[in-house]
Amino acid sequence: MIQRVKYPVGQQSFPKLRKSGCVYVDKTQYIPELLWTSSFIFLSRPRRFGKSLLLSTLETYFRGQKELFEGLYISTVEKDWTSYPVLRFDMTGTLGQSAEQMTDYLLTCMEDYEREFGLEVESHITDVGNRFRRLIKAVSHKTGLDVSKDD
Repeated sequence: MIQRVKYPVGQQSFPKLRKSGCVYVDKTQYIPELLWTSSFIFLSRPRRFGKSLLLSTLETYFRGQKELFEGLYISTVEKDWTSYPVLRFDMTGTLGQSAEQMTDYLLTCMEDYEREFGLEVESHITDVGNRFRRLIKAVSHKTGLDVSKDD
């Protein structure tokens, strides 16, 4: 009997990929190097090249979902599995046809996170950068977890 292999064509969610039993090429050995030796990371890859899956993998890692990494390299080196708050802004959620649309989308995302973390909704702040900084500080204060290795 031929055993069929499930390939994750178009799969952008690490948790779904791992739970569905699809083939996964383990690249988790790059996580420590990527995260702890780089200050800024710019992902410049063509479409359909795994950028979203990589970000989903990192999000899952930072959420401390150890069980999804069983059998992968990172499970042999990671000892703490701390769960950190993750703020993920998925730009596929907007068409971004104008600066105003992008601003509205980002402000809506930040309002959602303010509610999720039980923070004061600061809809009076319409400057995206300022509101984002305030959101990061508020989430850090609320959770007691640092958001930057440099602070």
